[in-house]
Amino acid sequence: MLWITELPKGRIHFCLYAGFVGPMGGVHSGYAQADIDVRNARAVYLDNNETYQCTIVMRFSAGKVELKQQGGCGFGYAVTAGGSYRRTSAKVPKDDSCKENGLP
Repeated sequence: MLWITELPKGRIHFCLYAGFVGPMGGVHSGYAQADIDVRNARAVYLDNNETYQCTIVMRFSAGKVELKQQGGCGFGYAVTAGGSYRRTSAKVPKDDSCKENGLP
């Protein structure tokens, strides 16, 4: 799931929750959130630290956003953020959509 809130000056706040249910029923998940710039319908999230290097590129179009992930991003086993996310609501998320939806 992906929650996005528009901010002033061409920025967004995003909260991304990604999950995977393994063949034995184990649930693996991860999340990312940040305030990032949007330019030409494209935003790039970078999280490079001593454990992993993560890049998530977001490309916005009418009613959806395509995500491409490079690196492990610290998500759980076999979890990736890549894919197409379609808009399901025009409702503006509350101030911190990650906490609102039960994420740390």
